[in-house]
Amino acid sequence: MGKTLGEKYKLYEGASWMAPDGTVYPVPGFHVEWIKEHRELVDNCSTVAEVIQELEWISIVVFSKGYVEFHIKDYRINNISENLKTFLKLNIDLWDSVLIMTLSETHFIQIKRENFLKNEDFVTLLEESL
Repeated sequence: MGKTLGEKYKLYEGASWMAPDGTVYPVPGFHVEWIKEHRELVDNCSTVAEVIQELEWISIVVFSKGYVEFHIKDYRINNISENLKTFLKLNIDLWDSVLIMTLSETHFIQIKRENFLKNEDFVTLLEESL
């Protein structure tokens, strides 16, 4: 299968992947199936955790009513926090609440849109939301 086209920081319905350069690739089925079909993009990774951990990609799942979940390696990695911030800012009217799950921690971070709009330092917002 050829390379799946994606757009930078685009919010797609359902599941998607965001690469470190901000390109978001829609996943029409399950993440694991997509990984198997797109080896040219994910190197030797074969699981969702490997793509997140080794490549520092962000797993995105958009649910109804403006709720979005992210799986990330670690919010303290600058490229990851900057991509999250840019994604949320560019899609500000399309989400109300996000849940961020990290592979490096055992807790979740939940952010409401109104708090995101009020706080200028994104990493501080994340830390305060723990």
